[in-house]
Amino acid sequence: MRGAPRLFMKETAAVVGLGVLVGVGLAIPLARLIGGAFFGTPGLLGPVVLVSLITLALAALLATGIPACRAAYLDPAETLRQD
Repeated sequence: MRGAPRLFMKETAAVVGLGVLVGVGLAIPLARLIGGAFFGTPGLLGPVVLVSLITLALAALLATGIPACRAAYLDPAETLRQD
């Protein structure tokens, strides 16, 4: 992958990474709060959090990568001429 798709993927990876950091940073205290408020509720389950983070990160990268790769092979002049 070269050129524009690579730039889109780098930017998406940065945004997803920031989202993961903020999400985990908020999830830990909120899980402890919920776990303390409701008896018998497990606070934070590590495997569940890990699987959800990986799934959401892959979905975001695919949602950006597929259109970026398709757009990289389009001729801009031909695309503008069709409109």
